[in-house]
Amino acid sequence: MTERKTTEPESSSASANNAKLVYCGLVSGVLQAGVFSPWDRALYLSLIEDRPFLHRLNFRHPWAGVLTNLVQRTMSGGLYFPLEDIFRGILGDRMQESRAKFCAGMLAGGLNGIILNPASTVRYRMWGAPKSEYDRGFMAVARTMHREAGLRIFLTGTMATLYRDLLFGGVYGYLRYALCARGGSDTADPGVPPAPISSSQRYVINMFSAAIATFLSSPMNYVRNMQYASPSDRRPGAVKLLAELWARTREHGSLTDAASFLQRRLRLGWGTARVGVGMAFSEQIYSRCARAVAATSTL
Repeated sequence: MTERKTTEPESSSASANNAKLVYCGLVSGVLQAGVFSPWDRALYLSLIEDRPFLHRLNFRHPWAGVLTNLVQRTMSGGLYFPLEDIFRGILGDRMQESRAKFCAGMLAGGLNGIILNPASTVRYRMWGAPKSEYDRGFMAVARTMHREAGLRIFLTGTMATLYRDLLFGGVYGYLRYALCARGGSDTADPGVPPAPISSSQRYVINMFSAAIATFLSSPMNYVRNMQYASPSDRRPGAVKLLAELWARTREHGSLTDAASFLQRRLRLGWGTARVGVGMAFSEQIYSRCARAVAATSTL
């Protein structure tokens, strides 16, 4: 009886804390999605149409599918951080700290990818559709897709998304915490811990970590986007898409030309910047919200 009385309050407290973390994640996700939706759409159109990111056609109807993007980005960009904190809390007592951070990031990224991929298939369809189609709304487009190819169309790109988000989450989760731990100002006395990093330093570290994670996961992101853009009855596999990309890259004469072509196709410029800026933006909002909620809870 005594053990039950002590464990139930702890379980209730943990659940309440996790709910607060999810709330803060959703707040950061909403703000990120609203601010960066035109950037997301322009990136996708520049890839499937094979034209420069800043081309004016990529920014025609910049808020097309914004409500769908708001829901999907709110969940993916906003829930990553609370899920990472929850998984890190679970794994922290079971493995080395650095491994716990890497695994927590992987689990958070992978779970997001699997859950939200069906919504992404609809969002990308709306972005590439004529105005008359995306004006019908998310559910109408989803029903059209279901009539065309059944439920399997919503599984498009699932494995590519999973591999991409597992890699991204693990690298981002580990790297940003490792850099933040080293980012404080050193002191002359080895017995005195380094001073905490500033908000601007934390932003730069988050942006850099997300950029590195994006670079490493960019091949699977390319596969995912190309599978979304392909007809449902002729959807190529990851190996074929990457082999074709490599073959096209080798067609360019010089190493500089080949690297430039590969950079454009993988969207390592504007795409990397989008993820870096967006994740750093979300982390700042999430951290401030979590601190504010924690402060009010102690009053």
